[in-house]
Amino acid sequence: MHLARRWPDLPRSALPREDFSVQVAARDYMQPLLEELGDRVITVRGRLVLARGTEPAAWAQNVWTEPRWIPITSIGNGARQLSALQRNWRAHIPTIGGHVRRLRLMQEQLPYVAARPLHFGTPAPSAPLGAFTLWEKDLMLASPRTTSPFADGEVQFVENREDPPGRAYLKLWEVFTLTGRTPAPGGTVHRPGRRAGRLDLGAGAAGLPRVQRGQGRAGAPGGGHARRQPLPGQRLRP
Repeated sequence: MHLARRWPDLPRSALPREDFSVQVAARDYMQPLLEELGDRVITVRGRLVLARGTEPAAWAQNVWTEPRWIPITSIGNGARQLSALQRNWRAHIPTIGGHVRRLRLMQEQLPYVAARPLHFGTPAPSAPLGAFTLWEKDLMLASPRTTSPFADGEVQFVENREDPPGRAYLKLWEVFTLTGRTPAPGGTVHRPGRRAGRLDLGAGAAGLPRVQRGQGRAGAPGGGHARRQPLPGQRLRP
């Protein structure tokens, strides 16, 4: 049984009021998020998981850490209430149902927030980005603080369609953009408490030299695929 089907919609009176978060599942990765959250799950709506506590799950693409329920009387009223909390907001718009048109109209009434694809090397936005959706026609779920400066935690890049052999390099771009760090000779990749060893980068290993080359660092000889082993001067740990 698909785990998401275990949690039906809750009546308004049963919705959580405090000490909860909204964990946004990455596309096609709801199942591992639910398995990780376990007993923390309160209910599920599309890609949104209402969970007990505010600790971000590793499988969450984004986490709304200060969620609140806001009754609204109209689209304009909802936009005004959001603007009173802070400036920057992006709507979570479900793929089907979920008052999509009302959400889009509400977003249009809010201050503009640029969402252009990033050129790799451009820092991630530093301004807080709130998130909101309509749980019911007249009930908004909103959080002025989230764990990602990108809508739904999804980073969009201006893609390099000439050099890489595939699109795995985009995941590396995403990691380096979100962490604000890039690989350098002598650097390490490790998880605390683990013995030194090797890190499996999967398909991303082939893109690493090309990402480094774009930053003026050495790449794979001859422009071929990278070997699945540490590059000279780097130590990779699990």
